[in-house]
Amino acid sequence: MMFRIFIGISLLFLAGCGRSHQTGTPGQASYVVESFTVVVQTTTMPQLIGILGKPTRDAGVENGAHVYGYHVADGSEILVGAADDPSQLVKYVKHDGTNIFVHK
Repeated sequence: MMFRIFIGISLLFLAGCGRSHQTGTPGQASYVVESFTVVVQTTTMPQLIGILGKPTRDAGVENGAHVYGYHVADGSEILVGAADDPSQLVKYVKHDGTNIFVHK
C-alpha cells in the first residue's frame, strides 16, 4: 500500500516538472486537457492544486463532491469533483461530458 502511495505521489511530482499546464495571460489562466492525466487513484485536490494551480472557479457541492472548474484554452471547461470530506480525494475529472478520470 505504501508503495502505491509513493508511486502515485512520485508520478504527480514528475508530471508537474518541466511542463506548462496553463496558457493565457496572468489573471486569465487557461489549461490544456492533457495536464489532467496526472490524476491517479490517490490524488487529492490539494495535490492537484499544487501541480496545476488554483481552479478557475468553485462550482459548489453536487452529489457529495465539491466541484471545481478549470478553463481550457479552447474555451471549454474541465470539471473536477473532489470528495466533500477531509480526504479531498479527486473523484472524477470531466471534459465536455467525457470522463478523463473516475475514482474506482
